[in-house]
Order: sequence, then structure tokens, then C-alpha cells
Amino acid sequence: MTTINLVIPRWFYPYNLGDSIHSFFAPKVIKYTHPDCKLNVFTTGELVNLMKLNPYVDEVSNASIQGSYSFWRSWAFAKTKPDKNTYCIFADWHPKVWDFWNENFDYLSQHNSANILTVNSLLELGMESTLFEDVDFNTPINLGDIPVEENTIGIVPATKLSGKPIPHTGCDGLGFRFNGDNGESWRKFVDTLRSMNGEIKIVEFSPINLGFGDEHVGELPWIELLKQVSRVKLGVMSDGGMHHVFNSIRKPLVYLSSQKISKETHLMLGNATFYEDLHSLCRSRCYNKTKELQGWDDLDSICDKSCQKVNPVALAENIIRDYFND
Repeated sequence: MTTINLVIPRWFYPYNLGDSIHSFFAPKVIKYTHPDCKLNVFTTGELVNLMKLNPYVDEVSNASIQGSYSFWRSWAFAKTKPDKNTYCIFADWHPKVWDFWNENFDYLSQHNSANILTVNSLLELGMESTLFEDVDFNTPINLGDIPVEENTIGIVPATKLSGKPIPHTGCDGLGFRFNGDNGESWRKFVDTLRSMNGEIKIVEFSPINLGFGDEHVGELPWIELLKQVSRVKLGVMSDGGMHHVFNSIRKPLVYLSSQKISKETHLMLGNATFYEDLHSLCRSRCYNKTKELQGWDDLDSICDKSCQKVNPVALAENIIRDYFND
């Protein structure tokens, strides 16, 4: 039996949530391409406990593997791996990811179980061909039977900076990831939900309680955080770490493409609903440009922030109609 090693060097990015939790899918693909292998995962921090729940992983080691940042990054990007039985997933854009996505845009933008992070990881593994095979990349994390509170909506009112000292490339860093204002859109959205259905309870997922919800869930160990996400009926959010948490258990969510660097074409999976009519200003202006990006900052030449005009009242009305009118 061949032993395969998967290195996920979180010791270089210990505060990363989204890319790290997204990597849970990778062992499934490795076992698909190497069905008789023994798979060992090397990583650190919260991802260790999570990988112990992965049915495709045989052994998990809480260990920092020798080698510099550039060494492991280069390993992930190398077409020919220095050791054919060792793979690496690194939280950085593969140099070919944008070209690969654009060449297959119509297919990938509609993929039910793969988004651009999935594609990026598969390029790092050298297993991108599986995207065109009968492979379901969904690998929901099994936490047992956690009852769903049917009148509960989770919201993720993240600021654009979300604790970072500088914004992502292509992002102005101002306001929230919902219309770029100082929270007025979130407040209007929540107030409309409550006015339409008095039984709805809002759970706010944010590091600091911003006061938008009835209940606040802050920073928790990942498994505990996943349990909190499991109990809500659906979530409403833009791209970010919590978006990938919701995806990791395939929790229904309503996706907000309401900032420049969070396009639904690149980031949604099959568990998400996207209200195209509420984003029509953005899509009519920028949709064709999204098919040729080499990075989010490429949108600077065309984006006038029309995407930051999603009607919060209409958003609430759509959610009541589609999720609470049984």
C-alpha cells in the first residue's frame, strides 16, 4: 500500500479560516486518484481536529514540516512534485488558476460542487482533470444529528477589512460586505425580516458583536462553530471565512455578491441561492469582464460599485417568500 502525504502548511497562515476549512475536500480527491493509498495529513491548529473527522484521512499529524514559506509554496505550484507521494495545498493563488477558470468559465461558473478555491487546490495537487470527470467534490463535515431551528437565520455582517491591516487587492476596504455602507443595509434587511415574520430569530456570526442580531456567535473552536452554523436554517452573507464554513456542511445560504471581489460566478456552490435580479446593475456592467480576469483588481477598469446597490428590503422579501412560506 502506497503512503501519500498531504501537507497543508497552516503554520504560515495560522489565522486563515476560509481556505483552511475549504481544504477538507482534498483527501476525497486524493483517495479518488489513489484508491488504495494510506493518506497522512500534516497540518497544525484547528484543522487537525477537523481532519480527524474526514473519512478519507487515515492519519493526521499536528506538525510543522521543515521548509520555508517559499519552499512549500513552490512545491504546491510545481508541475512535477519533488516527491511524487507528497502533495501540498497552499493558501495562495496558483499562477494558472485565472487562465484555467477563464478557459472553462461557462462550465466552472455553473459547477455544483467546485468554485475557484476548489480549482486552485486541484491545480496545486495536479488533479484538475477530475473537474471533468464524474467527481462530486462535496465532502460535508459530519457532526452528528444537530436539530435545525426552522425560524433561525444566520447573518455574517463582516467588514471589508475583517481585522486585516490592509484590504484585499481590488477592494477599497470601506464599510461592510453589503452595499459598502456602515451597516445601514444590514439593519434595514434585519428589520424587514422581523416585520414580515415575528418568529424569525437572527444569529449574528462576527468576531465582535455588532448588534444586528438577536444572538451573537463570536470566535469559537472550529467544531463548535460548525455546530452553531448547523442549527440555523440558512445563512445570508458575502464571500469570506464564514462563507466557506457554511459551504463545508452544505448549509443553505443566500449569497451576496455585493462587493467587488466576491463574484458569485467564482465562489458559489450548489448550496447557495443567488438573486440575480437584485444584482442586475453589477451583472449588466461587469459580467463579461468577469470572464477574463487575471485577479480581482482587473475590475478596477470597469467597476463603478453598482454591485453595492443591492436592495435590502427586496432581499428580505425574497427570503421570506422562498424559505418561510410553507
